[in-house]
Amino acid sequence: MFGLGDHPLLNYSLALALGVVCTAVCTGAITFGIRTLIRDHNLTVLRRQFRKENKRLRDALKSVERECVKAVGPRIEAIAVEVGVEEAAAAESGSPGATAGAPADESNGNGKVEVAVEKKERAVSETPSGAAAATVEPTPLSSPPSAPVSPTRTAPPSRPPLPLLKAPVDRRLREVDDHLLRLLERLDALRPGDMAAVVRADPAVADAEADAATLKLMEDGISEMRARKKAVVRKVQGMLGRVDRLCEAAGIPSVGLQHRRGGKPLA
Repeated sequence: MFGLGDHPLLNYSLALALGVVCTAVCTGAITFGIRTLIRDHNLTVLRRQFRKENKRLRDALKSVERECVKAVGPRIEAIAVEVGVEEAAAAESGSPGATAGAPADESNGNGKVEVAVEKKERAVSETPSGAAAATVEPTPLSSPPSAPVSPTRTAPPSRPPLPLLKAPVDRRLREVDDHLLRLLERLDALRPGDMAAVVRADPAVADAEADAATLKLMEDGISEMRARKKAVVRKVQGMLGRVDRLCEAAGIPSVGLQHRRGGKPLA
């Protein structure tokens, strides 16, 4: 007879139970390891996709900013120089003292001096003697001539009227304004707040669970892109404001108001 501890069925049952336990533990460990690998892979893909989207937005913002600096900026500067020259010319031609120092006869550069000398000689010849002579003040050489200007005096070359120059300036300012508005439309299409949704649209990471580090990475990236976008938008809006100031300096309606009201450019 076999003892209770030496029964073959009992030994077989213990071995079977031990095998089942070992199999369950191994299966659980393998399952946990596989899930960990899958989660790490999904997190890696999620971060990679987010960095890719972040880089896309950054490149788009840099492209808009580069276009502002290299394409729009020089055009605005050129118009500003032209408007400044026209303003200076208008002030020079329209000011009452612009021709005050002009010679009386451009064919004879010292005509004014001759007239003054002649007046001085006439005054000296007519000066009375004695105490009365002390009261007579000599005419300075630099006094302007009182004689009317000769009809044969050569007039300075007249500049074309400014209204004729407003049309090309208005057209160029409109082109710059259109360019800046297109840049604003491109900026409006860039939405940093939708970066997470765009990344989640990828089927590979649609069900990926982001850990705390990944969530912080995404939040920091979104905040950075929002700050960059605001800076570029402010730069474009500043250029639009400068275009309006140039319109005011040139004496033409604001192209921004013309666009909003559907106005036509100057003929």
